[in-house]
Formats: sequence, C-alpha cells, structure tokens
Amino acid sequence: MLLAVILAAIRVVGFVARALGQPQVVGEMITGVALGPSLFGLLAPDVHGALFTKPALTVLYCMAQVGLALYMFMVGLELRVDLIRARIRGAAGVSLAGILVPFALGALIAIWILPRGDLFTEGVRVGHAVVFLGSAMSITAFPMLARILYERSLTGTSYGTLSLAAGSLDDAAAWCLLAFVLASFKADPSIAAYAVGGGGLYALIVLGPGRLLLRSLARSSSGRVTSRQPSSPSCCCS
Repeated sequence: MLLAVILAAIRVVGFVARALGQPQVVGEMITGVALGPSLFGLLAPDVHGALFTKPALTVLYCMAQVGLALYMFMVGLELRVDLIRARIRGAAGVSLAGILVPFALGALIAIWILPRGDLFTEGVRVGHAVVFLGSAMSITAFPMLARILYERSLTGTSYGTLSLAAGSLDDAAAWCLLAFVLASFKADPSIAAYAVGGGGLYALIVLGPGRLLLRSLARSSSGRVTSRQPSSPSCCCS
C-alpha cells in the first residue's frame, strides 16, 4: 500500500514537473517533501502515522539505500574517465568555486544565527559553527545531479562528465570537512581518521588492485564470449 501511494504520487507530480520543463527527479524530490511530516504529516497526522509506520519506514530506508547504491554504481560505470583526464583542471576549478562560494555564505549565516541560540546548542564555538554550516552548504546533491544529467541526455558528454567530476570532488572535500568538525565537536580524532582514512583506503584499493582485477576479469569474460560464438557455416560450391 505504501509503495503504491509513493509511486502514484511520484508519477503525478513528475508529470506536472515535466510539463513545467523540470526534470522528473525534481518532481520526485517535491513528492518526498509533500508526503513527509512537513506537509502531509502536518495536515493529516493520523493518516500519515498510519501509512508511514516505523517498520514500513525501516524497510523503505533499506530499499532506498540499495537502490541508491546500485544507481550510483551505474553512474560510475558510464563515467568517461578519458574526458575527466582531459578536463581535470576545469573540474578542479569548478569544484573549488562550488565549495568556496557556498562555504562563505554558510559561514556568514552561521555567524549571524549563532547568537540567537535556536539552531546550535550552548557551548558551540564560532569556528565550529562556521565550518559545520559552511561544509553542509557546500555538499552537492550528487545523485540528483546525475539524474538531471541523465534525463537531459548529457551523460557521457564532455559537459556532463565535467559536472560529475566537479561534483564528486566537491562532495569529497565537504564530507571530509564535516568529519573533522564532528571529530572536533566530540573531541575524538578517530571519527575523522575512520571517515577520511577509510574512504581514502577504499579508493586506493578500488583504483589499484581492484581495477586490475576487474580488468583481467573483463578480458577473461570477453574471451569466453568470443570462444562460445558459433562459427559461420562454410559454403561448399560444387
């Protein structure tokens, strides 16, 4: 029942979004906000509670995480690495601009709202608030960016690859900053060490031994497929 309601709402709102010239993923995001506690839960809390029960939300969360992981795998599978190498300076420049501008705006907002005391808890220092909100504002909605590029048929193009490369660098830097901020909040350096070090180690394994293993597996699979192809029948002329 829950999945039927979600899918039906997504199709309706997505149709309206496309009619207004917006990508389907924009309609999906708006649908999530509308069905959440911000709107549906505010207008009809009893119906919202009966539909979005805690066990259902747990299952939905697990399904969403698996779907997101598979989708991001497909995005990486279609990514043109050769285009990234040719435009690495441009990607780094776009990524830097995408970090500095939102970070500066987030820092100014943090300085403005910190004395009010309604967002940050007591005892939070200005430096922590600035880095936290600045980093949060710098993070890109990477899956949404990838969906927009796919729906606009920009996947695999130079501009699409440049956008994905810049967004990935932007996100990596911003999440590393957030890890350091959380480690500073809790006075536990292991939080940053596990997050940043673990991510870096994973990237080295995937781009190093993992890449060689997958390359050899691809050659082996290609050879098996070629060997299994039926040979063309010979033609005998009398």
